[in-house]
Amino acid sequence: MNEHPYFRQFMARLLSGPLYIPDVTTVKQVGSPTADASLAERVIASCSTRLAATVYPEAKLERFAAAIHERVMQVESRASLSDLNAKKLIDAIEDLIVIPAFLLAEELPFDAVTFQHLIRISQDFLSAAWTSSYPVFEGRVVFATCEFRPALHGGTRAEGVVHHGRTYAAPLFKEALRAAHQRLADSQGAYVDAYALRALVCVQLGIQPIVFAHCLDEIIRAGQSSGMVIFTELPFAPPPPGESYVEIGNRRIGLIKVVVAANGE
Repeated sequence: MNEHPYFRQFMARLLSGPLYIPDVTTVKQVGSPTADASLAERVIASCSTRLAATVYPEAKLERFAAAIHERVMQVESRASLSDLNAKKLIDAIEDLIVIPAFLLAEELPFDAVTFQHLIRISQDFLSAAWTSSYPVFEGRVVFATCEFRPALHGGTRAEGVVHHGRTYAAPLFKEALRAAHQRLADSQGAYVDAYALRALVCVQLGIQPIVFAHCLDEIIRAGQSSGMVIFTELPFAPPPPGESYVEIGNRRIGLIKVVVAANGE
Protein backbone atom coordinates (compact mmCIF):
# COMPACT_ATOMS: atom_id res chain seq x y z
CA MET A 1 0.00 0.00 0.00
CA ASN A 2 2.73 2.46 0.93
CA GLU A 3 5.22 1.56 -1.79
CA HIS A 4 3.09 0.67 -4.84
CA PRO A 5 1.35 3.80 -6.22
CA TYR A 6 -1.03 1.91 -8.53
CA PHE A 7 -2.22 -0.41 -5.77
CA ARG A 8 -2.68 2.56 -3.46
CA GLN A 9 -4.74 4.48 -6.04
CA PHE A 10 -6.81 1.40 -6.80
CA MET A 11 -7.58 0.74 -3.11
CA ALA A 12 -8.25 4.41 -2.38
CA ARG A 13 -10.86 4.40 -5.14
CA LEU A 14 -12.49 1.19 -3.84
CA LEU A 15 -12.63 2.54 -0.32
CA SER A 16 -14.72 5.45 -1.61
CA GLY A 17 -17.25 3.06 -3.17
CA PRO A 18 -17.54 -0.03 -5.43
CA LEU A 19 -16.43 0.02 -9.05
CA TYR A 20 -19.26 -0.91 -11.41
CA ILE A 21 -17.58 -2.21 -14.56
CA PRO A 22 -19.84 -2.58 -17.63
CA ASP A 23 -18.00 -5.60 -19.03
CA VAL A 24 -18.85 -6.50 -22.62
CA THR A 25 -18.83 -10.29 -22.84
CA THR A 26 -21.22 -11.15 -25.72
CA VAL A 27 -22.02 -9.78 -29.17
CA LYS A 28 -25.63 -9.30 -28.04
CA GLN A 29 -24.53 -6.50 -25.72
CA VAL A 30 -23.34 -4.30 -28.58
CA GLY A 31 -25.80 -5.45 -31.25
CA SER A 32 -25.15 -5.97 -34.93
CA PRO A 33 -23.69 -3.29 -37.21
CA THR A 34 -26.27 -0.86 -38.59
CA ALA A 35 -26.07 2.05 -40.98
CA ASP A 36 -27.14 4.61 -38.41
CA ALA A 37 -25.18 3.40 -35.36
CA SER A 38 -21.41 3.16 -35.28
CA LEU A 39 -19.62 0.63 -33.10
CA ALA A 40 -18.71 3.39 -30.65
CA GLU A 41 -22.34 4.49 -30.31
CA ARG A 42 -23.53 0.93 -29.79
CA VAL A 43 -20.91 0.27 -27.10
CA ILE A 44 -21.73 3.58 -25.40
CA ALA A 45 -25.46 2.83 -25.44
CA SER A 46 -24.99 -0.64 -23.96
CA CYS A 47 -22.56 0.41 -21.23
CA SER A 48 -24.26 3.69 -20.34
CA THR A 49 -27.62 1.98 -19.80
CA ARG A 50 -26.06 -0.39 -17.27
CA LEU A 51 -24.01 2.32 -15.55
CA ALA A 52 -27.08 4.54 -15.25
CA ALA A 53 -28.66 1.89 -13.00
CA THR A 54 -25.93 2.69 -10.45
CA VAL A 55 -26.63 6.45 -10.59
CA TYR A 56 -23.26 6.87 -12.31
CA PRO A 57 -22.20 10.55 -12.29
CA GLU A 58 -22.98 12.40 -15.51
CA ALA A 59 -19.46 13.85 -15.73
CA LYS A 60 -18.00 10.33 -15.66
CA LEU A 61 -20.46 9.14 -18.29
CA GLU A 62 -19.39 11.98 -20.57
CA ARG A 63 -15.70 11.14 -20.10
CA PHE A 64 -16.46 7.48 -20.69
CA ALA A 65 -18.36 8.16 -23.92
CA ALA A 66 -15.64 10.46 -25.27
CA ALA A 67 -12.99 7.88 -24.46
CA ILE A 68 -14.98 5.12 -26.21
CA HIS A 69 -15.06 7.18 -29.41
CA GLU A 70 -11.32 7.82 -29.17
CA ARG A 71 -10.43 4.20 -28.43
CA VAL A 72 -12.59 2.86 -31.29
CA MET A 73 -10.86 5.21 -33.72
CA GLN A 74 -7.44 4.09 -32.45
CA VAL A 75 -8.27 0.39 -32.69
CA GLU A 76 -9.90 0.65 -36.11
CA SER A 77 -6.90 2.62 -37.43
CA ARG A 78 -4.73 -0.44 -36.74
CA ALA A 79 -7.06 -3.27 -37.78
CA SER A 80 -10.52 -3.95 -39.17
CA LEU A 81 -12.78 -5.12 -36.36
CA SER A 82 -15.33 -6.41 -38.87
CA ASP A 83 -12.85 -9.08 -39.93
CA LEU A 84 -12.68 -10.62 -36.44
CA ASN A 85 -14.75 -13.60 -35.32
CA ALA A 86 -17.23 -13.09 -32.47
CA LYS A 87 -14.86 -14.07 -29.65
CA LYS A 88 -11.94 -11.97 -30.88
CA LEU A 89 -14.26 -9.04 -31.52
CA ILE A 90 -15.62 -9.11 -27.96
CA ASP A 91 -12.12 -9.50 -26.51
CA ALA A 92 -10.97 -6.47 -28.51
CA ILE A 93 -13.97 -4.38 -27.44
CA GLU A 94 -13.54 -5.33 -23.77
CA ASP A 95 -9.75 -5.14 -23.45
CA LEU A 96 -8.89 -2.39 -25.92
CA ILE A 97 -11.96 -0.15 -25.73
CA VAL A 98 -14.31 -0.56 -22.75
CA ILE A 99 -11.85 -1.14 -19.88
CA PRO A 100 -9.37 1.59 -20.96
CA ALA A 101 -12.25 4.07 -21.40
CA PHE A 102 -13.72 3.09 -18.03
CA LEU A 103 -10.36 3.55 -16.28
CA LEU A 104 -9.99 6.99 -17.86
CA ALA A 105 -13.49 7.97 -16.69
CA GLU A 106 -12.61 6.82 -13.16
CA GLU A 107 -9.27 8.70 -13.33
CA LEU A 108 -7.30 5.53 -12.64
CA PRO A 109 -3.91 5.99 -14.33
CA PHE A 110 -3.09 2.45 -15.47
CA ASP A 111 -3.90 0.17 -18.38
CA ALA A 112 -6.32 -2.74 -18.65
CA VAL A 113 -3.67 -5.41 -17.99
CA THR A 114 -2.45 -3.67 -14.84
CA PHE A 115 -6.06 -3.31 -13.74
CA GLN A 116 -6.65 -7.06 -13.95
CA HIS A 117 -3.41 -7.70 -12.02
CA LEU A 118 -4.48 -5.25 -9.30
CA ILE A 119 -7.83 -7.00 -8.91
CA ARG A 120 -6.06 -10.36 -8.48
CA ILE A 121 -3.51 -8.91 -6.06
CA SER A 122 -6.24 -7.31 -3.96
CA GLN A 123 -8.02 -10.66 -3.76
CA ASP A 124 -4.78 -12.38 -2.69
CA PHE A 125 -4.38 -9.83 0.11
CA LEU A 126 -8.10 -10.13 1.02
CA SER A 127 -8.41 -6.37 0.51
CA ALA A 128 -11.06 -6.56 -2.22
CA ALA A 129 -13.43 -8.95 -3.98
CA TRP A 130 -15.69 -8.91 -7.02
CA THR A 131 -18.98 -10.33 -8.21
CA SER A 132 -20.85 -10.63 -11.48
CA SER A 133 -24.07 -11.65 -9.70
CA TYR A 134 -25.10 -8.28 -8.28
CA PRO A 135 -28.82 -8.23 -9.16
CA VAL A 136 -29.11 -4.53 -10.03
CA PHE A 137 -26.09 -4.38 -12.35
CA GLU A 138 -25.23 -6.41 -15.43
CA GLY A 139 -21.45 -6.37 -15.26
CA ARG A 140 -18.73 -6.76 -12.67
CA VAL A 141 -18.76 -5.10 -9.25
CA VAL A 142 -15.41 -4.72 -7.48
CA PHE A 143 -15.52 -3.67 -3.81
CA ALA A 144 -13.18 -3.21 -0.86
CA THR A 145 -13.11 -5.84 1.90
CA CYS A 146 -10.80 -4.09 4.37
CA GLU A 147 -9.98 -0.71 5.86
CA PHE A 148 -6.61 0.94 6.43
CA ARG A 149 -5.42 2.78 9.53
CA PRO A 150 -5.03 5.68 9.39
CA ALA A 151 -7.52 6.39 6.62
CA LEU A 152 -5.91 7.04 3.26
CA HIS A 153 -5.59 10.78 2.66
CA GLY A 154 -3.01 12.21 0.30
CA GLY A 155 0.41 10.93 1.25
CA THR A 156 -0.63 9.40 4.59
CA ARG A 157 1.20 6.13 5.16
CA ALA A 158 -0.87 3.12 6.13
CA GLU A 159 0.17 1.62 9.45
CA GLY A 160 -2.39 -1.15 9.77
CA VAL A 161 -5.18 -3.00 8.00
CA VAL A 162 -8.56 -4.12 9.33
CA HIS A 163 -9.89 -7.04 7.31
CA HIS A 164 -13.64 -7.63 7.18
CA GLY A 165 -13.47 -11.20 8.42
CA ARG A 166 -15.86 -13.26 10.52
CA THR A 167 -15.33 -11.18 13.67
CA TYR A 168 -16.23 -8.03 11.77
CA ALA A 169 -19.15 -9.54 9.82
CA ALA A 170 -20.85 -11.73 12.45
CA PRO A 171 -22.73 -8.93 14.33
CA LEU A 172 -23.97 -7.42 11.06
CA PHE A 173 -24.61 -10.54 9.02
CA LYS A 174 -28.12 -11.60 10.05
CA GLU A 175 -29.69 -8.23 9.35
CA ALA A 176 -27.84 -7.88 6.04
CA LEU A 177 -28.97 -11.38 5.03
CA ARG A 178 -32.58 -10.71 6.02
CA ALA A 179 -32.68 -7.41 4.13
CA ALA A 180 -31.05 -8.90 1.02
CA HIS A 181 -33.47 -11.86 1.01
CA GLN A 182 -36.44 -9.52 1.40
CA ARG A 183 -35.16 -7.43 -1.50
CA LEU A 184 -34.87 -10.44 -3.81
CA ALA A 185 -37.95 -12.45 -2.80
CA ASP A 186 -41.05 -11.96 -4.95
CA SER A 187 -43.24 -13.32 -2.17
CA GLN A 188 -42.96 -14.05 1.54
CA GLY A 189 -41.13 -17.29 2.24
CA ALA A 190 -39.78 -17.62 -1.30
CA TYR A 191 -36.46 -19.14 -2.31
CA VAL A 192 -34.00 -16.72 -3.94
CA ASP A 193 -30.88 -17.15 -6.05
CA ALA A 194 -27.94 -17.87 -3.75
CA TYR A 195 -25.44 -16.00 -5.94
CA ALA A 196 -27.50 -12.80 -6.04
CA LEU A 197 -28.08 -13.04 -2.28
CA ARG A 198 -24.36 -13.49 -1.63
CA ALA A 199 -23.53 -10.57 -3.92
CA LEU A 200 -25.86 -8.18 -2.11
CA VAL A 201 -24.55 -9.13 1.32
CA CYS A 202 -20.89 -9.14 0.30
CA VAL A 203 -21.06 -5.71 -1.34
CA GLN A 204 -23.04 -4.21 1.56
CA LEU A 205 -20.71 -5.51 4.27
CA GLY A 206 -17.54 -5.47 2.20
CA ILE A 207 -16.74 -9.14 2.86
CA GLN A 208 -15.17 -11.95 0.87
CA PRO A 209 -17.44 -14.78 -0.39
CA ILE A 210 -15.69 -17.19 2.02
CA VAL A 211 -16.73 -14.98 4.95
CA PHE A 212 -20.31 -15.08 3.67
CA ALA A 213 -20.14 -18.88 3.67
CA HIS A 214 -18.72 -19.03 7.23
CA CYS A 215 -21.39 -16.68 8.62
CA LEU A 216 -24.19 -18.50 6.82
CA ASP A 217 -22.89 -21.82 8.14
CA GLU A 218 -22.96 -20.50 11.72
CA ILE A 219 -26.63 -19.50 11.37
CA ILE A 220 -27.55 -22.86 9.85
CA ARG A 221 -25.78 -24.70 12.67
CA ALA A 222 -27.44 -22.57 15.33
CA GLY A 223 -30.90 -23.26 13.90
CA GLN A 224 -33.88 -21.60 15.61
CA SER A 225 -31.70 -20.42 18.49
CA SER A 226 -30.23 -17.83 16.09
CA GLY A 227 -33.67 -16.29 15.56
CA MET A 228 -33.44 -17.21 11.89
CA VAL A 229 -33.89 -20.47 9.97
CA ILE A 230 -32.17 -21.06 6.64
CA PHE A 231 -33.57 -23.44 4.01
CA THR A 232 -31.43 -24.40 1.03
CA GLU A 233 -31.73 -26.21 -2.29
CA LEU A 234 -29.05 -27.63 -4.58
CA PRO A 235 -28.01 -25.52 -7.59
CA PHE A 236 -29.83 -26.30 -10.84
CA ALA A 237 -27.17 -24.58 -12.94
CA PRO A 238 -23.45 -23.77 -12.70
CA PRO A 239 -22.46 -20.45 -11.11
CA PRO A 240 -22.18 -17.36 -13.33
CA PRO A 241 -18.88 -16.94 -15.23
CA GLY A 242 -16.03 -16.15 -12.87
CA GLU A 243 -18.06 -16.95 -9.75
CA SER A 244 -17.53 -19.84 -7.35
CA TYR A 245 -20.29 -22.06 -5.99
CA VAL A 246 -21.95 -21.07 -2.72
CA GLU A 247 -20.72 -23.91 -0.52
CA ILE A 248 -21.33 -24.86 3.10
CA GLY A 249 -18.95 -27.62 4.03
CA ASN A 250 -19.04 -29.95 1.04
CA ARG A 251 -22.60 -29.00 0.07
CA ARG A 252 -23.28 -26.68 -2.84
CA ILE A 253 -26.21 -24.30 -2.55
CA GLY A 254 -28.17 -22.75 -5.41
CA LEU A 255 -31.30 -21.43 -3.67
CA ILE A 256 -31.79 -19.98 -0.20
CA LYS A 257 -34.87 -19.16 1.86
CA VAL A 258 -34.60 -17.09 5.04
CA VAL A 259 -37.29 -17.36 7.72
CA VAL A 260 -37.05 -14.94 10.65
CA ALA A 261 -38.56 -15.81 14.05
CA ALA A 262 -41.90 -14.21 14.82
CA ASN A 263 -40.40 -11.99 17.53
CA GLY A 264 -37.85 -10.72 14.99
CA GLU A 265 -34.89 -11.74 17.13
